Formats: sequence, C-alpha cells, structure tokens
Amino acid sequence: MDSLEVLAAKTATVDKGDIQIISGGLKAYSSYFKFLTGYSISGQKHISNEIVVKEARLGRDLTEKEEHVIIKKYQDYMILEKDNK
Repeated sequence: MDSLEVLAAKTATVDKGDIQIISGGLKAYSSYFKFLTGYSISGQKHISNEIVVKEARLGRDLTEKEEHVIIKKYQDYMILEKDNK
C-alpha cells in the first residue's frame, strides 16, 4: 500500500430508536447494580448451608415458612447498606 493512499472513511448511523433502546438498557443495568450493591447479603452462605442441612435431615424441601424462620435469624441479611443512597 502506498503511504499516500487515502482509505475511505466508514460511517455508521444510529437512529433515535436505537439510542432509546441503548439508554433503557443502561438504566436497567444501573438499577440492577444498585440493587445488588445496596443490600447486605451478610450471612447468605450460612443461610444456604443451614437450609441444605435441614432439607437433607428432613428428606424434603423446606416450606417457605421454614425458610423464613431460618432467614430471620440473620438480622443483617438483606437490609440496606449503611452507605446506600
């Protein structure tokens, strides 16, 4: 290729609908990220282990009420983080 040869520029167009879709996707991602980082999941591993052990001992899945009793023992689980704004 000759050093003086000029390459054709490539252009791309984006319409308003594309921008709205991209914007909506970024807002959804932002909300999801805020939710994930806004709540404490302190104790999640212990809760999961306790549920698995109890289900194995009983030989069945726990009811929602039984799971709720286990989760309520961990008072810091799924509460807003102190730095959440």
